[in-house]
Amino acid sequence: MSSHFTVESFPPSSTDLLTLPSSFGNIYLGETFSCYLCVNNDSAIPVSDVAFKAELQTTSQRFTLADTIGTPTNSTSDLQVSLLPRQSQEFILHHDIKEMGIHILVCSVHYTPTQGDRTRKFFRKFFKFQVLNPLSVKTRVNTLDDQIVLENQIQNLGSVSLFIDSLRFVENDLFIKQSFNTEIKILQPQDILQQMYILKPRLEGDISSIVSPNLGRLDIHWKSTLCEPGHLQTSQLVRKVPIINPFTISVLEIPTVKIQEPFKLPIRLRNNLSGERLRLSVHGTTKMQNILLRGSNDLQVGTVDAGGYIDFELQLIALQTGLQTLSGLTVNEKISGVKLELDNLATINVLSF
Repeated sequence: MSSHFTVESFPPSSTDLLTLPSSFGNIYLGETFSCYLCVNNDSAIPVSDVAFKAELQTTSQRFTLADTIGTPTNSTSDLQVSLLPRQSQEFILHHDIKEMGIHILVCSVHYTPTQGDRTRKFFRKFFKFQVLNPLSVKTRVNTLDDQIVLENQIQNLGSVSLFIDSLRFVENDLFIKQSFNTEIKILQPQDILQQMYILKPRLEGDISSIVSPNLGRLDIHWKSTLCEPGHLQTSQLVRKVPIINPFTISVLEIPTVKIQEPFKLPIRLRNNLSGERLRLSVHGTTKMQNILLRGSNDLQVGTVDAGGYIDFELQLIALQTGLQTLSGLTVNEKISGVKLELDNLATINVLSF
């Protein structure tokens, strides 16, 4: 963007002193806003103590891009100067755009004529522009057991092609990711790039990963026309946390089983609650068919600490050969009364003698 300030000895109005373009094209979130500003003395007399200030105002913040009125900022080391006729003072300003919506460039000039009315002069002008979203990101999440399937759709909403320098999904520390994506470098206007990741808990059985809604962020770097760089990092991609059972049961290993021979099945009961201890027991019911419990139908497992687990063994016997389903068991929590019915705890291949 190129803008010119014209300083005269007796200006008819302050708005005539500053010329800014009415439009310079689109500016997108993640790009760098750059502009060239020139304060030019078009009058026939010198002016002294010329001071300039440029601020960029967003809906929530105000940034000083240049300031020679007060103490110089890090963005400029220029001090107040004098300008002879036809002399000018130039500024090149840069700002990384990190907010969407209306932005206002506020430009102010102070100066003192050296002849005639030598009172201090001042004028200001505003330039408003809209920051647009260059990319649309849509997500879809499915949970399968301890795995999370994350699908992303990234669409180029702009009017020019984007060269994708890098596109990374930075997962939450609770997860490890597996990518199923191919590399795509060019994203044409309105084109959609689809991605898929599978997320698994970094620590097996970690309760935090089960209940965490935050999955991670997308970090995208691109170049547009004339190699203008852009960078966008999304907010946390989230999911709807699934309903969590207070406890889960799993089979650690399936042994070799022969018909009518007793065998032991190693089991793990896990407490999925982060703040409560559970008192658990396992019970056999009349729904048990070809694989039965040996001995008592009631097994007191014991107390399981919050977030912990307990390992134990079921004493069983098989009555039929072939693939048999272990079903008809229930797990009870004594304090809350919660009951979990196990219709298919394991499928066991029962061998003949």
